[in-house]
Amino acid sequence: MRDETKYDKLDSDVKAAWISAMSSNDGQRYICNICHWHMKRNRMPPQAAANNLQVPEIPEELQDFTNLEVSLISKRIPFMKILGLPRGKQKAMHGAAVNVPCNPDETCGILPRIPSSSSVITIKLKRKLKYRGHVFHQTIRPWKIKRALHFLKFIQKNPHYQDVVINDNWEEDCISEDSNLWESLNNDTSHLDESEENNDNDKSDSEGESDSENENSTENNDFNELLNTKSNLCGLPFDSCLQPKDICREADLLLSIAPGEGKKPHGIHSDLHSEEMSFPHLFPDGKFEFDEKRQSKLSLKQYFNARLLNQDTCFACSTEYLFYARYRAEAKKIYDSISIAMRKTKSGCQEKIKAGDVKEASELRKLTRNDLNYHFLQRVRGSPAYYNKMMYDLLGMIRQLGVCTWFLTLVSGSYMERLHSSNSSSTWPNLN
Repeated sequence: MRDETKYDKLDSDVKAAWISAMSSNDGQRYICNICHWHMKRNRMPPQAAANNLQVPEIPEELQDFTNLEVSLISKRIPFMKILGLPRGKQKAMHGAAVNVPCNPDETCGILPRIPSSSSVITIKLKRKLKYRGHVFHQTIRPWKIKRALHFLKFIQKNPHYQDVVINDNWEEDCISEDSNLWESLNNDTSHLDESEENNDNDKSDSEGESDSENENSTENNDFNELLNTKSNLCGLPFDSCLQPKDICREADLLLSIAPGEGKKPHGIHSDLHSEEMSFPHLFPDGKFEFDEKRQSKLSLKQYFNARLLNQDTCFACSTEYLFYARYRAEAKKIYDSISIAMRKTKSGCQEKIKAGDVKEASELRKLTRNDLNYHFLQRVRGSPAYYNKMMYDLLGMIRQLGVCTWFLTLVSGSYMERLHSSNSSSTWPNLN
């Protein structure tokens, strides 16, 4: 629990900036041991919000975005293969995250422009257009994407979106290019309703008359042409609410785009401000990412912990950001381990490992035999070196404590309620 008297050495302005006025659910104010240790020494806590870790409020123009809509307004797309596990359907990431640059203004130029703000389009986002598979297959709102880009550039003044070209005079351009097309887009369905009524009346009046059959067929053809024209303009070949069971499955209504095709991927660590450009809805100001200059340095793991454990759950609720943070933290561990392993010497000699040793097959076999080529992966879960280290730790524990006689596996699910409710030892099974 926080005790204000312990921080008398701090100035009142510094104390107000460093210490938040937020209270816990029980009405008390707490401070963690790490922040307490730094503040006792009159230092800025690394994970404090005042250390350029503020979470800006997400404006209304950037709220309620789908994953595909976020990708269309992003200048960096972290392509990740996220799968559902066979049991429980929890999400898991397979493979690496590829940081691909893209131009959102070019992507928005592909989207059809419709005056109605209630229009939606079904889109497939692909790595390449020739691929049959897709990354996202969702329905988007084009007007929401254009409004978000306009907000990021002109209102929010995001520094990463100042070079985005937005055509605000697209309505005048459409009218000048084809005025008939623009009039058809703005026409109400009343014109179709009138044509339907006229068609029905003509049919009722012309019953039994052979001469009127040709006229009805001509009017039906005109009506079908009008319906097809409206279908091409509106994007849907249906005039009523009688839509197919799954409209997203209709191949004629899909638009496939590949904004990152032909672009060279950038390194996820070497590319500055890649986090802000990959998730513009979480960083509307384009600030406060990991590469931001701060008074107190913090590690990448501390940075993501501060983001995901923040009181504002916008980062923790984003599945894409969770896997992005996980991959980037694990990749940083691997890069650090590789740099340390390259400084180590070969077993039995004092020569350093060089890049030429990896190219030669004989030297590579020696490294493999001595486990030096994958020994640096001990900190990465799922790697052979990690399981080898865990096996030796288990053997050492058995040698010190003896053979295990009882294993207990706890799964976060429906059985946890029974575990919490069992407070007395009488409810536990008899293990004798």
